[in-house]
Amino acid sequence: GRLRAGSSVALGLYLQAVGTGSPGDDREATLRLVGKGDEVLAQRHQPLLSKDYPTSDWEPGEVVRAVWDLAIPATAAPGESILQVRLDGEAVWFTLATLQVEARPRVLRAPAIGHPLTSTVGPGRLVGYDLPSDPVRPVATVELALYWKALATADRSFKVFAHVLNREGALVAQQDSEPCQGECPTDSWVAGEYLRDVYR
Repeated sequence: GRLRAGSSVALGLYLQAVGTGSPGDDREATLRLVGKGDEVLAQRHQPLLSKDYPTSDWEPGEVVRAVWDLAIPATAAPGESILQVRLDGEAVWFTLATLQVEARPRVLRAPAIGHPLTSTVGPGRLVGYDLPSDPVRPVATVELALYWKALATADRSFKVFAHVLNREGALVAQQDSEPCQGECPTDSWVAGEYLRDVYR
């Protein structure tokens, strides 16, 4: 599979109890994504299933499904990576899958902007916009380009709401989307990069 830097991978692990556990000996595990040169790109450690159902409560032969999410940092280098898991107390990492991490091209120089401005919104600064100056007729399409400067990587993906209101304040047109039509969501932003975000 392919993973975008800044996204997350959802993993379903199916586990079977082979014996009876004992209280105080509940097993936990570590999930990690390893890139070139054995660089650990992302890692997560937690109970196998949940604190509410520790391994000491599992019945022999029981099969459980644990769902883990692993966030891939926005700064992760592109290339082939290996998804691995290891139980606490074990020496060997078990390889689950080989994944391809893809990074977005990043612009680090300020672009030419028709209407500069400064407004901090969430993880970025809205540094300006481009908008045609010609009158817009009904049924026509107008293109709005927003320019963002990332201040940080967001902990989640925000959505932008671009609305056109008439003189009475009523909504007459809109396009709501993650930035760049979902191609550059805020949880993939890296501080200092510029993004051109178009709405029609």
